[in-house]
Amino acid sequence: MKRVNIRDVGRVADLASIEVPPEELEVLTTEIASILEFLEQLAPVGSPLRAKVRTESASEGYSVLREDRVVAAGMRRDPREFAPEYECGMYVVPRPESMSDR
Repeated sequence: MKRVNIRDVGRVADLASIEVPPEELEVLTTEIASILEFLEQLAPVGSPLRAKVRTESASEGYSVLREDRVVAAGMRRDPREFAPEYECGMYVVPRPESMSDR
């Protein structure tokens, strides 16, 4: 595995919009390298991404990952019954004071 360096860590911090003071980059680089070395030791155990997902019941064996589908939430009560203001499927809330000039 390629060794991580200060430039790599600085670049990742920039991409993540995380401000890391220059004097902390070396310590952070050492810590990240240590974590990556530990993960490298776990590689022979197997990738958790390739692991099968166990179900609750042992008799059912392994579950098959389902296709994601967008479905209605199936609320017990219609929000119009309890929401102070509800329009076009959305809750209407008062504008915060901090946004009053917009």
